[in-house]
Amino acid sequence: MKASEVINPARRELRDENSDNYRWDDARLLEYLQVAEEEVIKLRAGANPKYTPVELVTGETHHRGRLPTDALKIIRVTRNLAAADGPPGADIIGVDRELLVRGNRWSYKEKGVPAIEVWAPDPDDLLSFHTDKPADSVWVEVLYAKRPPLVSKTGDEVEVGPEHRFPLQLFLQGFCLMEDDPGADFPRGEAFLVKAYELLGLGWKAAKAMLPKQREQDARSSTDRG
Repeated sequence: MKASEVINPARRELRDENSDNYRWDDARLLEYLQVAEEEVIKLRAGANPKYTPVELVTGETHHRGRLPTDALKIIRVTRNLAAADGPPGADIIGVDRELLVRGNRWSYKEKGVPAIEVWAPDPDDLLSFHTDKPADSVWVEVLYAKRPPLVSKTGDEVEVGPEHRFPLQLFLQGFCLMEDDPGADFPRGEAFLVKAYELLGLGWKAAKAMLPKQREQDARSSTDRG
């Protein structure tokens, strides 16, 4: 799917199709498109998945900064590895973090190779995770959602698939209308963003909670001035 397949219908909805006098130029919309792709990938991690080997440090149960720089969020810790490029070992089970912490679990050895049995996500950090305590260096395979590259031209391909074209379009429209600008249309922009989040599986309340904080700050300021 090309970037233009998202941008052009967004322009029609925004009534911004006069190329001699765009309100939002292509560069601005391409920046918003990358943010929109990231939002889709965070909620639909399978939209841009990638595997990577990760080495767990001896004695550490909370693993931060272990993923590549193009990672947006961890999807899951999948299985043990004999080495960074070694054959796969036993699968790793996802559990609730509190269960893992209470268990104070240690790693074990599978055919003489250090291995862990369970992992848990960190609710406060999309890029870190918890595991058993490695008694030795342990290699695991991690599936993560990959950050999309910035698309520089409207004719370039985007990484998120065409099944997500409409949410991407709605995000663009919402971001544009909620700019800090005298011509902003916050209610309409919010409606577009909420609809985009709902299409990605969030309920209405959760979708509202995802809206930019700037809208709330502006509302408070307006009340104070009144």
